[in-house]
Amino acid sequence: MVVRLDTQALRRHGVQHHEAALDLLALAATVYAVDCLVPRKQAEDGWTRELAFEMPVADPALWETARFALERCLSFLSGDRWSITFTPRKVELWAPRREVPTPKPVQVVSLFSGGLDSTIGVINHLASTQDQLLLVGHSDTQTSGTKRDQEEVYGHINDTFSGRSELLQVHAGFDRQAGERTMRSRSFLFLALGVWASDVQGAGTPLLIPENGTIALNMPLTPTRTGSNSTRTTHPHYLELYREFLKTLGLDVPLINPLEDQTKGEAVRNCSDAALLKKVVALTNSCAKTNRRGHWVRRTPSIKHCGQCMPCLYRRAALHTAGWDEGQAYGLDLANGEVDLDGTSSGANDARALLYLIRRAPDRDELENRLFTNGPLEVGKRQDYARLVHTTLGELRTWVEDKGNPKVRGNAGV
Repeated sequence: MVVRLDTQALRRHGVQHHEAALDLLALAATVYAVDCLVPRKQAEDGWTRELAFEMPVADPALWETARFALERCLSFLSGDRWSITFTPRKVELWAPRREVPTPKPVQVVSLFSGGLDSTIGVINHLASTQDQLLLVGHSDTQTSGTKRDQEEVYGHINDTFSGRSELLQVHAGFDRQAGERTMRSRSFLFLALGVWASDVQGAGTPLLIPENGTIALNMPLTPTRTGSNSTRTTHPHYLELYREFLKTLGLDVPLINPLEDQTKGEAVRNCSDAALLKKVVALTNSCAKTNRRGHWVRRTPSIKHCGQCMPCLYRRAALHTAGWDEGQAYGLDLANGEVDLDGTSSGANDARALLYLIRRAPDRDELENRLFTNGPLEVGKRQDYARLVHTTLGELRTWVEDKGNPKVRGNAGV
């Protein structure tokens, strides 16, 4: 296995930083590789793995003080038991051959996946401030198409806000196809890239992580999906653990989710530049299963979304609130009966579970309890989180009522 990190892209941006931020990048790429290369089916319970490795770093004593916070963070994110040993790093991770460029000063850094939420977060910040903004994108062999998605969306953003932003795309991963496709630790690597870029700009440079509150909470649709079976990429508790970890390392990078108190529909409707968002919305990619095209009805290159995973269904309901939903933009149109709700295909599990949840119409108290089973939440915010999910279920219910065929509406009880 070869872990690859695009240091050329990093060099072009500049390398004035703490050694801990650079070590974090190398560590995060290694974590991602280990996560993807060890199949969960090898675990005793089919999910929770015992993962251990040795990591050379510039200051092992510093990393040892952060080890507990790091392992808690990783374990919450991936659902595994991690054990990392730190040894002295005897070589420079890179040695520039010529003068390193001074990075263009920016006030804020934002993660930029090419998805709908990250696009809204960037548009909102550029439209409401005069800040210079650095967008950080990540791509690797496991996530084909993400680099192109980012470039296409960014092209329109840069045309509208000329000279106000820069896109830094970094390839970081490893040289094999994954044996394990859950890839829970990818967000740890993505955050590490953002932390590095913020640290280059100086202490206190904020890192935006735009993700609507409902997806961040990612409430399990069924009791069997509790814990890390549901992704925790931007879960509030995960971000709090990550903040604690950074503080222990001495890295001053505020992590901010500007969409944490909004549903996806609210994020769409509240976007500061609706005309620009409407122009790029078809270029954004929210799908969790975009490469599984074998059973899609529509398979043209412009179709990026499966139409039956939870991110796709949240997306459709959100766009419907703005009058922008179009079933022909998806490989499968659930509303028109193209998803096999009666079969046994695992690909339709999200759609089945969602329609059943709409039918049950849980109240806010039940939603609050279900959210708590998916991870610790600040007591004072639990009712607000339940409100978010309840409002999202309302958006989904309205979409099904307005767009669903009789069978789909019947399954949802509307």
